Amino acid sequence: MRLSLPQALRNAANAIKKGHHDEAEIFLRAILKADPENANGNHYMGLLAVRAGNVDASIPYLDKALNLSPNDENILSNYVQILIKHDRYIEAEQILIRYKEVNPPNKLVGKLEKLLRNSNAGRIKNPQSKGDIKKQIDRLTSLYQSGELKDALLYALQLENEFEGNPVIPNILGAIYLQSSLFKDAILQFRKTVNLDLKNSQAHSNLGIALKNDGRFDQAVSSYKKSLVLEPSNSAAYNNLASAFGGLNLFELAVVILDRAIIIKTNYSDAYFNRGKFSIDLKKLEDAKYESIKAVILEPMFSKSYQNLAIVFEKQGSCSDGIKYSKRVLSIEPGNKEIHNNIANMFCAIGEYDAAIQHLSILCTPESEAKIFECLFKKGAYDQFTHRLRTVAPLDDRNIRLAAVSAFAANQLKIQDQYTFCAQPLNFLHLGELSSHLSNTQKFIESLLYEVGQMELLWEPENKTTRMGFQSSSTVFDAGKNCSLLENIIEKEIKNYRSKFLNEQCGFIRHWPADYGLRGWFVRLIQGGHQKSHIHPSGWLSGVVYLKTIDQEESQEGAIELSLHGYDLPILDKNFPRKVHIPKSGDIIMFPSSLFHRTLPFKKDSERCVIAFDVYPK
Repeated sequence: MRLSLPQALRNAANAIKKGHHDEAEIFLRAILKADPENANGNHYMGLLAVRAGNVDASIPYLDKALNLSPNDENILSNYVQILIKHDRYIEAEQILIRYKEVNPPNKLVGKLEKLLRNSNAGRIKNPQSKGDIKKQIDRLTSLYQSGELKDALLYALQLENEFEGNPVIPNILGAIYLQSSLFKDAILQFRKTVNLDLKNSQAHSNLGIALKNDGRFDQAVSSYKKSLVLEPSNSAAYNNLASAFGGLNLFELAVVILDRAIIIKTNYSDAYFNRGKFSIDLKKLEDAKYESIKAVILEPMFSKSYQNLAIVFEKQGSCSDGIKYSKRVLSIEPGNKEIHNNIANMFCAIGEYDAAIQHLSILCTPESEAKIFECLFKKGAYDQFTHRLRTVAPLDDRNIRLAAVSAFAANQLKIQDQYTFCAQPLNFLHLGELSSHLSNTQKFIESLLYEVGQMELLWEPENKTTRMGFQSSSTVFDAGKNCSLLENIIEKEIKNYRSKFLNEQCGFIRHWPADYGLRGWFVRLIQGGHQKSHIHPSGWLSGVVYLKTIDQEESQEGAIELSLHGYDLPILDKNFPRKVHIPKSGDIIMFPSSLFHRTLPFKKDSERCVIAFDVYPK
């Protein structure tokens, strides 16, 4: 008799209590194979790993369990206590902060926070007395400077309650959180510091660093400026200010700011590196080369400057030089996976597919796995392609990029697609209309265009497919009340989509993410505008809402073409499936994120405006 999931969970829990770990593992692996998003299954698997003495292996399961069931106090309690027991205090603090962001204060959280503060008491004594402030602050500083971040965190949390008015404590807490990538918590502590010590230049600079890392570039600019008012000769603050302007895409201003940093500190390699980086953004490749070479001369082991040079040569079409400088980066940072990926891309561009595969094999990511298949198909190693796919498909059937490549390869080789995500993505198109949700569609579209018109738009943004056009960031649903209303409309269309294809048996429908997000961006193309063929590998379902279209009878200009072909894969049979949809204003089109699509160029002196979106697994 086949067990239900609740029965299997009960059996697993009983087996864990009795110490029958092997039996529990069999039940749990079966549960997670049938339902990877099962919170209790992940919770018990994490507890089982701890019982087996493998705390590192338990963390992904416990973390996923809490993500799936963010209100579950039992999961929270077990997770935090396990972290504390194994001296992972910063992670425990991070989990509690995450829990409090979505749940109101409760007794359990207070109890766990008290346990965290009081733990490790044998190694860190409680503060002595309020009169001995200097001695205790010196000890805190010493713990932090010696890299004992766990001890420093606990000690700072203890001191924080006793010496609320001392700016050193929040400053060190902020630095600990910053090093732990807890940027919001770092910002909170650094703000306490500057409020307690308004004339502390470094505190303002530290706040700027935390804000920049959290993506709040405009606020970071303000903090750096305050730091520079207090300390005008601080070259590092100028360098950081330039980085913040770079985050705002104000690259020319960033370069001017860097000039000031170099006037103060003439041998400032980091400033030359940033000038090289921003020159690349400005497409001034010779300037970028000059600045990066200067950085390398000043600091021969500065790997990022070699990376700049590699990017410049690749953009100039000299992949062999790009590979040479990328290998210099690897000689300094052997484990730099980004560089292995860049080298693989350049080897692929010059047709050296075996060399590309060597670097891709190091990465072990869904993207690198898909790229290996692209290389195999491009070199004509079809038997190797199908043999590898037979091995990979049962292990991971949710790789969007691989699904796209496999669907095209199966069509071209006239074989059955072994990758079960979505072998026939063109069968999963869905067309909707704004008019089915609104009484006055045209007025709504005009309001949307006004709101997105207030967003910052980038011309032909780097690493995007937009040509002869502008594109926003992926925050369009925050642009105003009408954009927020559009988000609600799209959510309704997503429900319609799922209902329409509910009985389909492919992985695209069967494994639909239980917890997903929705992101959108605005694209405005002008005369000559188009988008190259692409997919959305980080998405699940993709779509477009048409606001302005190219009205030209009997012409496909400005239309969307959906097909199996992309990534410059060799075409063996030109009769591969494709569809062209000629949109009208107010149309909504939705399709699997693994389906290649492009916008056909248009010659008319007009503009095409859309809001594109992705459903993505969280």
